[in-house]
Amino acid sequence: MKPNPTSTPRPSRWRRVSLAAFAVLGSTAVALASVDASASGTGDDARSRLTLFAPAGAGGGWDGAARGAQQAMRAQGIVNNAQVVNIPGAGGTIGLTKFAGMGGESTTMMLMGITMLGAININGSDTTLEDVTPIARLTEDYDVLVVPADSPYNSVEELVADWKRDP
Repeated sequence: MKPNPTSTPRPSRWRRVSLAAFAVLGSTAVALASVDASASGTGDDARSRLTLFAPAGAGGGWDGAARGAQQAMRAQGIVNNAQVVNIPGAGGTIGLTKFAGMGGESTTMMLMGITMLGAININGSDTTLEDVTPIARLTEDYDVLVVPADSPYNSVEELVADWKRDP
């Protein structure tokens, strides 16, 4: 499919991670306030020790967002100690299941994205988003449909019309 010249260009990966980290910073500040972040002397609160779950392997998008949030929160003095824990597997559902099983742990948060919804469905996960409490939407994912350069389709409408005629 030919690029649409009127569409907004996609931001660079660094910019997306930076924006995600900034958004996480804001939402985390709200979350930390709700778990008594002002009492940082005990060592038992989120300000003293925060764990950020990235339900994926190191180096992926969720890992990058978690590490960006970790750095931003440390730099701004929001947390004294924050660590990222990667729990890869099954499109994030292994990490989701572990996180949901922690029930009420106020020093742990998880970052996840739209891929998790598909993984829950495809893997038949017993743990779903109903088992956790989302607190913020930080980013949106782009949906992209790509066809070969020599494809007869020049728009998604042409592709869908042909697909309806002959699935």
